[in-house]
Amino acid sequence: MRIMIITGALILLLAAAIFTYLRQPQFGKMPSGERLARIERSPHYKNGRFHNLVEKPTLSEGYSTSREVYNTFFTEHPSRSPIDSLPSVRTDLSKLPADSNVAVWFGHSFSFHPGRWEKNTGGPFLQR
Repeated sequence: MRIMIITGALILLLAAAIFTYLRQPQFGKMPSGERLARIERSPHYKNGRFHNLVEKPTLSEGYSTSREVYNTFFTEHPSRSPIDSLPSVRTDLSKLPADSNVAVWFGHSFSFHPGRWEKNTGGPFLQR
């Protein structure tokens, strides 16, 4: 019983710490004032949330989450790993000319553009 109380207390303490940490200004805040008014004027904002132009279900008809989890972890698929190595070019980024028209993609969420003042993190869908 004592172990359960200690474990529960640690979980609550961890949850409180995470909640407090995520309330810092760099994580944003709830919209208010003009920003909230602009959001509420959006034709896609109804009943307190944004809606897609075309409703898409999370899973297609005839599929279930449990079945997809089972298939992912316990079913063999022939195309699960590449047949051959992926092509790549080793590049010394410090030697790229600043005025070159080049974008170097490092994967899901990082790219480098010489001559621009920022390195883009967050993926192409979050860029200006």
